[in-house]
Amino acid sequence: MELLIEEVQQSDFLPEEILAEFYTNPELIAEFSGRWYADCHKRDYGEEWNPEEGNQQEGNPPLNTVGICQGFMVGYTLLYLYAKRNPRSLLDFIKRRRIPHAKKVAKDVMRVFDALGKGNA
Repeated sequence: MELLIEEVQQSDFLPEEILAEFYTNPELIAEFSGRWYADCHKRDYGEEWNPEEGNQQEGNPPLNTVGICQGFMVGYTLLYLYAKRNPRSLLDFIKRRRIPHAKKVAKDVMRVFDALGKGNA
């Protein structure tokens, strides 16, 4: 579960804030998560590769495989929190997570969040 700890540490939110939001708005987070998951499959977020950085995956297999059911809600809750509370910092968080196509992902997260029709629920 080190991957989840690292993800939380790279965010601007305390674990208590993440849990509080999760328990306060589980329906909205579940709705956002389902929509985000479905939307991701419609988009091309293939890996970006900068030849100057070398192959960062070769020879570095993950120590643990974390299945989607074990951790996706943490990541999706963080995206939801950024969209709701701190959209200006969303892009920086996505970059810290080294998610490819960060600008596109941030724009799409906000589009999916706004489509909830809840604004800053």
